[in-house]
Amino acid sequence: MDGFFDFVKRIKIFAAYPAVFAAAGMFGVHLLSLFHFVEGDVFDFAGMLFGTLFCAFAIYESCRSMKKAAAAVSVLLISDAVFCASVGTHFSFVFCILLTLLFWLVFSNADLLLGFFISLLSGVLLSVALVLMNDSYTELLRSFASAIKGRGATFGVLSNVMNLVFGSGFDALFYHKAYAATTLIDGRIVTGAVDIFSASDSPMKSAAEFLGGKYFASIFIPLGVFGALYRRLNKEILFAFLFTLALSVIFGDGRLFYLLLLTVSPLLYLGSLILILISYTVCAFIDMRIGFADGGTIIELFRFMDKPVYFVFTGILVTVLSYFFTRLIAAKFHLLSSNELPRSVRRLVASLGGRRNILKLENGCVIVANPNLIDILSVDCEIHENRITLLPDDFKRLSATPLLSE
Repeated sequence: MDGFFDFVKRIKIFAAYPAVFAAAGMFGVHLLSLFHFVEGDVFDFAGMLFGTLFCAFAIYESCRSMKKAAAAVSVLLISDAVFCASVGTHFSFVFCILLTLLFWLVFSNADLLLGFFISLLSGVLLSVALVLMNDSYTELLRSFASAIKGRGATFGVLSNVMNLVFGSGFDALFYHKAYAATTLIDGRIVTGAVDIFSASDSPMKSAAEFLGGKYFASIFIPLGVFGALYRRLNKEILFAFLFTLALSVIFGDGRLFYLLLLTVSPLLYLGSLILILISYTVCAFIDMRIGFADGGTIIELFRFMDKPVYFVFTGILVTVLSYFFTRLIAAKFHLLSSNELPRSVRRLVASLGGRRNILKLENGCVIVANPNLIDILSVDCEIHENRITLLPDDFKRLSATPLLSE
């Protein structure tokens, strides 16, 4: 059971490098889509790209076996192929993480061949079950959309959650169907906030209610949240946040950023949802009719910007609010503190004098503030002034842990 909780707590570490590579890949995909070299929903590609990388990295780091990691990735791709062939969409971010957790439970308790067949059977059965439930899920989604019809702020929050957990199908109901708005343009009925915005000469109110808030959610909220957390993040997670932040600001694709925030702290993610709710509400209240036709890129921002003075002023306020609100949540609930250390390294960190005594890790050594605090009876090490040389396995475990400042 300790191993299970350690795996869950290390998800944010496992997600860091996959998020970087997935963000880099999505940069390329979005650039190609701008020049129409890539057709279709480019946003749907990100979940599987991240999921594949996350599965490989997490299984390898947990099982220390390249073969098991390759087997797990193969099963994930096969399962996704079964699902995608029937439904037309890939697995979501969160489902890929949950499936990887299942594969870890299998491979950590079975050899390569047995683990592969058990994982394959489990993955395919889950895919088939999801396919069988798809019609019911679609009907439930439409009923859910009907319940919040016309409520832009509620849509903004649920859109963020649904994109991570279930994929991008929820957005389409409001962007291209009648759940956001319906109007008559040039003698024809047009439905959906994006389609109405693209078809009309002047932006209508649906743009202020359903589209404008996305710019705040993809630019100003991430900037404020990142500003509040960057001193508390280790280098790997900080690097991942930077890449996903750039993707969010430039191409309006903030899913990887919010996914990382969710893995770092679900409470901080809930706080960001409150900020999204506020942003959509303010955008509708001041009737800021800024929209987009292709995901809300930085190019579309400058092309369609409405009330630029209001937009910049409101954006700065949202950034400041996001910064202080995130810091308040982190301080109030003692997030990103010593409680976040996995059980596997708590004793090691305590033997090194505690987290406050550890200044940094470099070149296979631990740099400490006070070497006199080292408990040499509890840890196998060599001490050279304030440089502590650990056993390779101990240092590897320590370097895989986010040593966050208090």
